[in-house]
Amino acid sequence: MTWQQWTEIVAKLNASYPDQPINAATAHEWHTELGHRDAGDVWLAIRELRTEHHFRPSLAEILAGVKAYRGRLAEQAHSQELRHLANRRGMPMPPETRQALEILKDSISGKVDKTQARQMIDTLATQLEQRLEREQLMRLDTG
Repeated sequence: MTWQQWTEIVAKLNASYPDQPINAATAHEWHTELGHRDAGDVWLAIRELRTEHHFRPSLAEILAGVKAYRGRLAEQAHSQELRHLANRRGMPMPPETRQALEILKDSISGKVDKTQARQMIDTLATQLEQRLEREQLMRLDTG
């Protein structure tokens, strides 16, 4: 946070608490503690503190407010990520697996002999293994 941003925040604090102004020496001292923080985070924490406190927040309260605000942001981001993961459809089914399911369905309905279906599914499993090995080798070559 720049000194200019901090002086704007101090002016807002002084306007909010006219009976408890922050003097220049205190503003400088607090800026040494808050200067490495984001001005937006500091201001949003102070805005929240203003709704909860009758007296001007102390430096410790502002620091705790920024920490709590950042914690809530991290929690919201984590919740959003979990919702995103829950809505994901997952990996598409390999075509060999899809074909094997069709063969199994035909075997159950009697359209295909069970022994023949087993042989066809084994062939598909071998094809899938070979394809995955080729893809793995290609990733190793390009990685």
